Amino acid sequence: MDCFTTIVILRAILNHLQFPFMKNRNLIFPIILVFIVVNGVIIALRSRLQSGGFDQSVLIWGNLFLFALSIISYNLNKKALKAEKTAGFLKYFYLGFLIKFFVVIAAVAIYAISVPHINKPAILTCMGLYLVYTFIETRQLLKESKQKDV
Repeated sequence: MDCFTTIVILRAILNHLQFPFMKNRNLIFPIILVFIVVNGVIIALRSRLQSGGFDQSVLIWGNLFLFALSIISYNLNKKALKAEKTAGFLKYFYLGFLIKFFVVIAAVAIYAISVPHINKPAILTCMGLYLVYTFIETRQLLKESKQKDV
């Protein structure tokens, strides 16, 4: 399956499914776009990445994993924005942070235990993707909070 087909299928699925986080598609779209673009780049530059020492499967699975965690964290932080009390806000905010933090640590530990040779370039790239997803998630939540205030 090529990259274009994957994008078309993902778009069709997202258009027809009604997830709670899809109520305002414009705010979640940048996270989805980053996921699609990064996977497209990984697939398109497969031979170049492999010659550079990157493991393509680690990059794709890491991107998928970080995308899923970002969606979960985004939903928890949206609930935090809706909380009327400070305690409710802090509960959801820290829950989102702790889930991302400990699940990422567990995933890296499981990867390190299960493979004989750790692919450091791919792991470091996934760390960079973590920062990108966190930045986009935070930016979108700030946009949403500003729309709420207006």
